[in-house]
Amino acid sequence: SHLAHTSCLEYPRLRLWERIPTPFRKYKSLVMTNSFTNMWLAGRFLGHLRNTDLYDSLMNHIATTGRRLLTNGSERLFTIATGSYKSVLFLGSGARFGAAQEASLKMLEMSSGRIATRADTYLGVRHGPLSFVQPDTLIVCFISSDERLRAYELDLVGELVAKDLGSSLVLVGVKIPREMLREDTITVSYELAETLTDNELSILDVVVGQLLGFFRCLHEGLKPDKPSPDNVITRVVRPFVIHTK
Repeated sequence: SHLAHTSCLEYPRLRLWERIPTPFRKYKSLVMTNSFTNMWLAGRFLGHLRNTDLYDSLMNHIATTGRRLLTNGSERLFTIATGSYKSVLFLGSGARFGAAQEASLKMLEMSSGRIATRADTYLGVRHGPLSFVQPDTLIVCFISSDERLRAYELDLVGELVAKDLGSSLVLVGVKIPREMLREDTITVSYELAETLTDNELSILDVVVGQLLGFFRCLHEGLKPDKPSPDNVITRVVRPFVIHTK
């Protein structure tokens, strides 16, 4: 069986929005950040149909942490986003890898392709893909809350530090260790998030990615709601042929 999930209200047979506690909103922005967030909320809700009280508690916790991130972290993210780099590598494990993929897409879209991006896992990047990292590459690491995953991730961070790779290294998560980092490493810590798992922290990673893309868009002199000046990409994918044979 398949479950189709969409924020497009023009397709009533695919609607799930009646089950979502936060309503979808129609808006004109190309990058669809609101749509992504709401679909994430809906997906998480489907996993808590038998325990909606837990869902409410988790989402309220995430909202509180998210507000602190916006209030206390925006200035730091602005400084990171407007730095001197031409490419960005986002790293994550499990659900955090999904967030890395979304963050990579947002930076690519909102810079109109001026910033090359890549998302990978800590194990997947270790060989050939590490060649993506150049002296002008920003490296953003979403650090897992799971101790075993975190150990592998920090091993790779140690390798990045030892090889002095990239222009800047950014570690995002909870309880980020400082003792192994180089002096120019930037940390973005989630406050009051120690009890959240990677499944919940992933949406905060997405917010980090959205803010980095937003600030870079402004830095490039582009319009956040329409960052593709030549309409290379548009808000809605243009019609295409469905091939049945």
